[in-house]
Amino acid sequence: MILGNTNGLIISNFFSDYKLRYLIKNSWDDIKILRLDDNRNNPGSFMAVSNFHTILGRNLQKKTIQKIKSYLKTSVYLYENNFFTINKFNFMIFENSCLISPVYLEYYLQTKKPVELPLYCTTVSNGCNYPGLALLFNKNICLLNSSTNNNELKVINKFIN
Repeated sequence: MILGNTNGLIISNFFSDYKLRYLIKNSWDDIKILRLDDNRNNPGSFMAVSNFHTILGRNLQKKTIQKIKSYLKTSVYLYENNFFTINKFNFMIFENSCLISPVYLEYYLQTKKPVELPLYCTTVSNGCNYPGLALLFNKNICLLNSSTNNNELKVINKFIN
């Protein structure tokens, strides 16, 4: 229900006022929080974000795209594809590179407008095809399943470093 970076957070339109007040009270002072007014229940299901780039999938209203860009202060790539969805599970962005799910790599490479970021492709947790299900990271720490094998770790290490 929440996705963002150090500049701002994008929250679901289903996020309660109580949860929003709690989030504001317990976040840093200058955080900007955007509650989506489109019929979207989870920002993580149609976007991937870092401190530098945002990749948006699905049809969004222009005003929503501008708000997201304004709140997150990133470059924005719009990406539509009939074969897969841009989301935090199959496209993970870290600074200036992207970790992509092996399931979608072939489809992605066939697109007419690929995202202009270095791509890294791997499974995680010894074969899980969706990196976002088993990998969580930021600039200080990387958390992943203990079953992640050495080949997967090598790709993840290149992606993060």
